[in-house]
Amino acid sequence: MYINGVKTSVITASNGIDLKKSPLYIGGFTNDSLGFKGEIDSLYVFDKCLNEREINKYMKDKGDFEVKEQENNIPLLDEDNLFNVKNYSETGWNDFVYTQGETKLNFAIRLPDGYDKTKKYPLVVFYHGDGSNGKTAESVYTGGEFTAVQRALQENGQFIALVPVATKPWLGVPNDVGTVYPYRIYDMDKEGKPSEELIAADNLTDVCIENLAVDESRVYLCGYSRGTMASWYLLSQSPNKFAAAVLCCGMGDPKITERFKKAPVWLFMGTDDPLVSYRDMKEIYDSYENNGGKGRFTACSSAGHDLSAWLFNQTDIVDWLFAQKK
Repeated sequence: MYINGVKTSVITASNGIDLKKSPLYIGGFTNDSLGFKGEIDSLYVFDKCLNEREINKYMKDKGDFEVKEQENNIPLLDEDNLFNVKNYSETGWNDFVYTQGETKLNFAIRLPDGYDKTKKYPLVVFYHGDGSNGKTAESVYTGGEFTAVQRALQENGQFIALVPVATKPWLGVPNDVGTVYPYRIYDMDKEGKPSEELIAADNLTDVCIENLAVDESRVYLCGYSRGTMASWYLLSQSPNKFAAAVLCCGMGDPKITERFKKAPVWLFMGTDDPLVSYRDMKEIYDSYENNGGKGRFTACSSAGHDLSAWLFNQTDIVDWLFAQKK
């Protein structure tokens, strides 16, 4: 901090600064302590840190710098201009905000290199766990939970990837109140409460399917932890939307598995997971198979809740996923 060109204080952000999430307060703090009382005559935001010489220069000669248009806005998307959806063709990862009513949902989307609107591409939708609530989309698609999809990008790459990001749990369940681990089976229909963000994310998926070059017979669902809980819910509500799912360590309800028996599911579960009951997860998968479901169950021996190493070493997971088709 400089006052009248004189450095008065320094604070180090030891854990870094999340440029997309950290709020900037001008004139006070969140609790209004030490607040500035009065009016600010002029405000300038620079695209770099200034040194003392530059600060004094700009303080005395305000006309010596160039005023730029903002280059790093995250566009707000609504039903009228969702990525300018019919013309959207930016390849690689791009972050946006999807607006549905009062709900604003951060998300990232990745179109493959050489994206051609005249072709049809698979769509992979990934739902993260609670540890990523409120984080940036970039932290999700570079994190360990995303390993299976990241492998698919490295080995295949010719698909559209969609990563919605929640600020709170995607799906509320009874054990969230006075949490006792591990999570156990519950009644999805009576006790599963989808968040507004989950509903928005599912609607966003539909918008992508409708407006991008998506092969509707090859829409895939991937979930991790709470994201798997959300995936069970989505599979039960829209069983014909998804061609297959790769899910990891997220509790559900065996009674609903009959609804999505036509969608192949590959379920990964750590035998020593302290947060989710292995026995109950096996019961869910057994119910799915008994109802006619054709998938895979991988018991990750001695693994806890982190299954990134198993996902990385499962050499046929990418081929299996993209071989599934409605």
